[in-house]
Amino acid sequence: MTSIALLSPESWAAEKDPEIRKQALQELWKQTAADNNLTVGELSMQTMEEGVRGAYDQISKNYTISADLVNAETPYDAVENVFHESRHAYQQGISEGLVPAENLREFRDNKAAFNGGYIPHQVSSELYRSQPTEVDARSFARGKTDAFYQNLAGKKGYQEYADGRLQEEIQSNAYCKIILGEDINEVARQEVRDRCVQQHPELGDEMGLTPRDEINQASSSQVDTSPATGQSSLVNAPDVSEDQNQEKKGHGYSM
Repeated sequence: MTSIALLSPESWAAEKDPEIRKQALQELWKQTAADNNLTVGELSMQTMEEGVRGAYDQISKNYTISADLVNAETPYDAVENVFHESRHAYQQGISEGLVPAENLREFRDNKAAFNGGYIPHQVSSELYRSQPTEVDARSFARGKTDAFYQNLAGKKGYQEYADGRLQEEIQSNAYCKIILGEDINEVARQEVRDRCVQQHPELGDEMGLTPRDEINQASSSQVDTSPATGQSSLVNAPDVSEDQNQEKKGHGYSM
């Protein structure tokens, strides 16, 4: 049996050792990165502050998962968190030109987030949840988790979990709208851009258009599709310098 096979609810329930469970999660973490030709660091677990499920460090590329998830009765939340944090690694790859961006907006969102623009939950839980990298990571992780457990769709245990996550998203978005207004994602997107340019003025021209102006240009000629691979890649997407990389802080809390 491969380690990943331990992530079925039956095998997870039978294996009580958190270290062995962690090994299974690490295998999934590494495999998900390899699927995108990315190399990531190690997975560790520790007790984290209440409400925090995991965190990705963009300098070491290591990932810390909450011990509460590893010790839970079912693997669903832990697996979804692996997919969530793996998406942050993918986003960093976009920001560094290692992974092709689908369009200019996606490139700028990730470039800004990984160059000082990311909003930690300690600054504002509403802006944190509504910023592009977190919205994308939650959406990606939800879809990947459903696919991973597709044989359990509609079954009581998993369906209750999936329904709970959906309600959590609906309620959180409703609260964010009370604080930020209806256009929560654009408010947060602009804040990420502003934070980035404040720390890296040299990126001001690169951030260019405001997010709203950018909507109509998201699929413009700025994006080049390679007929050889069928993949989209941003034309002349600049790399992140080594000096800038050294300035980066941890990124990618999931709550």
